[in-house]
Amino acid sequence: MPKKLSSAVVGGLAVGLTLPMTANAAAADTAPMNVAPLPTAGVDAPATSLAGLSGVDISATRNATQFRYPIAQRAYSYTSPYGARCMPTQGASTSHLGQDLGAPDGTPIYSVADGTVVRTFTGNRYNAGYVVVQHRVDGKTFHSAYYHMWNANTHVRIGQTVNAGQTIGLVGSSGPSTGPHLHLEIWEGAWINGTSHNPTTWLAQRGVNLRSGATSVWNITTPSSCDYYTVTSTALRSTASSSGSVIMWLGAGAALTAAPGDTSNSMVRVNANGRTGWVAHSSLTPTRPAGGGTVPAANAPQGTSVTPAKYRITTSLNARSGPGTNYAVLQGLVSGTEVTVTATYGSWMKFSRNGQSVWSHSDYMDKVAAPVAPTTAASGTYQVKSGVSLRARSGASTSNSIVKVL
Repeated sequence: MPKKLSSAVVGGLAVGLTLPMTANAAAADTAPMNVAPLPTAGVDAPATSLAGLSGVDISATRNATQFRYPIAQRAYSYTSPYGARCMPTQGASTSHLGQDLGAPDGTPIYSVADGTVVRTFTGNRYNAGYVVVQHRVDGKTFHSAYYHMWNANTHVRIGQTVNAGQTIGLVGSSGPSTGPHLHLEIWEGAWINGTSHNPTTWLAQRGVNLRSGATSVWNITTPSSCDYYTVTSTALRSTASSSGSVIMWLGAGAALTAAPGDTSNSMVRVNANGRTGWVAHSSLTPTRPAGGGTVPAANAPQGTSVTPAKYRITTSLNARSGPGTNYAVLQGLVSGTEVTVTATYGSWMKFSRNGQSVWSHSDYMDKVAAPVAPTTAASGTYQVKSGVSLRARSGASTSNSIVKVL
């Protein structure tokens, strides 16, 4: 899927959010701990509540009757549209609740209608900055939200009344972003917790045509499937919850597929090695991360065959396509997982799991002792020793009742 902006449109890209994470190259090759998720405030990873966000609550009485372009006509490109999509960069949404307008850094942003500023947030590399304006339109409350500003307080303050067409900020590229642009959202009722509207449709109904006002229109189509990779070792869970049961562990760089917009509760439904489950949104990237394996699996040695034996994993461990850290991570193993080893190569062990032939380092695999078979006395004729009183019981235990004294 094309990225939202090109250097030809914006004159250069801002700092991105793709943070390559390499697997630990130590001999044990243990799977790294999950990194903390990216901050969730902002357009592409909206907060689940408004707790802790600076703002005011008002009851607007002035009814907005005039509507304006959020960026001057012929000063922007009409890019990533409203609706389901493949995330264009790590941290970006796959359910796009706004319309993107590409423009150079510092381009003025205007309020689309009369209203009052109720929220501001200054952005940074990880969080999308924004200004939120509350409006009264046809007797209903609406909020317009303007994202990816670097500094949200260059032109307005919380509680300030603004007019349609008034400058409220400047285009930036803060948070999950592929380049400078305005991401515009329209909410009926509460911001984030209300009803989301397509900004293009909402403004067109009020005389503002975002498409005709653009210098170019990117007719981006929604693909049937998205390709993603894990940025670190992460769990594939059975439900869209961080407490859902673990189906399997995925190593860093694992290749996944997903349907555009198939997300819930900050989790994305994915297919991994034929298994379907949910992965934390913050653990996914559309770009193959560095360190995901450089040697093709076809070049992996077969190793020396051994008598199949069970081993138990003693820590979170990467399972790779070959016997070495230069092979791709295919799966992640949780402590306590039992596998059957069929071959070895140096300190590496080969086994099959979830339909794949994989390798892990033996330092964190303990052999499972074979169960001890119960001993059975040989049948035959025996004589009680002279001078010994012997009790015959109803079963093979001293707790069974005595049936006869010999």
